[in-house]
Order: sequence, then C-alpha cells, then structure tokens
Amino acid sequence: MKADHAFAAKEIFDQGRSHRAGLGFVILATDRTSEADLPAMAPEGVGVHFSRIGMSGDITAENLKSMESSIAGAASLVLPDEGVDALCFHCTSGSLLVGEQKVMDALASPGNAVSCTTVLTAVTEALKALRVTRFSLVTPYLQDITVALKGHFEELGFTVPRTRGMGLSRDTEIARVKPGHIADLAASADHTDSQAVFISCTGLRSVEVIEALEQRLGKPVIASSQAAMWWMLRLAGVRDCREGYGALFDRH
Repeated sequence: MKADHAFAAKEIFDQGRSHRAGLGFVILATDRTSEADLPAMAPEGVGVHFSRIGMSGDITAENLKSMESSIAGAASLVLPDEGVDALCFHCTSGSLLVGEQKVMDALASPGNAVSCTTVLTAVTEALKALRVTRFSLVTPYLQDITVALKGHFEELGFTVPRTRGMGLSRDTEIARVKPGHIADLAASADHTDSQAVFISCTGLRSVEVIEALEQRLGKPVIASSQAAMWWMLRLAGVRDCREGYGALFDRH
C-alpha cells in the first residue's frame, strides 16, 4: 500500500497554485471588490487566500475601531494547516483607526504567516518606492476619516496639497461608485505640487482606472489594493513587474 501511495502521489500531484508564494488577506465581511481585484494582479504561481472579518457595512470611525478584537480570529482562518508567506489586513481606514502596529500584532498572533502588514503600511512603502513626498488624496469616506488619514501621512512627513472625499459611509455604496467617477474625482484632486495621486479604500473599483489615469495625469497613481498586492509580493520575495497596474508595478 505504501508503494502504491507513493506512485499515485508522483502521478497526480503538482506544486499547486501557490508554489511561488501564498498571500493571505483579511477583508471586511461587506467587501465586494477585493476578491476580484487582488487575484487579477497576482502573477502565476502566487496564491491569494481570504478570510473575512465581521463588519456591519457602516464605515464609521467607531465601527472601524471595533474590529480590533476580531482581527486575530479572522487571521487564524487563513490556511491554518500550511500558513502563508505574507498576511495583510485589507482595510485602509481600519488600519488607520485601529493602528498599524496593533493590527500587525493581531495578525501575527495565530502564527500562520511569515510576514504581516496592513494596507496603510503598503501605501507608505509604495510612496517611498516611487520617491513621492507630495501627493493628492482621494477617499470615499466621511470627512472625519478623510481628515484623519491626511493627518496620518502629514505626521509621517508627507505633504498633501489637495484632498477630495465622497462623504460615503456604506460599503454597498462605495462598491458601486463608477470607475469613471473615481477617475474624474482623482483628476480634480490633482495639483501642480503633487507628484502622485493616492486613491484610498479597498472597496472602491480603483484598480481598473490606474493605467488610463496615469496617462491622463502624467504622474503615478496609487490605489489601496494595488499597493497592498505590490507590497505583499515584495514581502514574499516575488518582484515581478506587472503590466496594466501603473508605475508602481514597474518597481522591483
């Protein structure tokens, strides 16, 4: 029986879809966008795996902060039998309101990830990689969250010459914002002093407008999910350039 099993294993198994790297993402229970955007950006041989965290769909500061106690539990459900090379809490505003270090500590606690990060961390790394110190900010959030996000980057030493917010508080609405409207709002946020435009929120369908928007503005465009995938790949040791996702993916 042992010999037969060895023969069968050799014949029927391969390395699987994650033979280069396995990436895990903890997304909101109400996220309608990330499960399409993230796998589309993953190179061949990189597996993308998800867990969801409880969330009402009301994107308010109070609700975002309340997720802190549930992050570790959601993280523990991402391939607990094998683990992943990198694990990300895939919510920009949630990372901000809970706090990057608290999020990463919670992600690391189950012990099923080699590296842990947040979208907010990924965006900061993306700005550094593009050598951007001044950027315009676009968000779908309520004003208090937009102001807090702007303040976060200013505390890190970045300059934000212009900000545009949509004033939305529901994930159902954020996921339905037309990509063309996102692009137009980003263009209106552009400023002569801005070296790039950052479109925040993993729920917005921003990834699909990056390439055309960069050509329109003549400068880099960073979107939350794009930055997260780029940084997660680098954490996992995968440094592929990917066409169609902006100047950031030209950076090894």
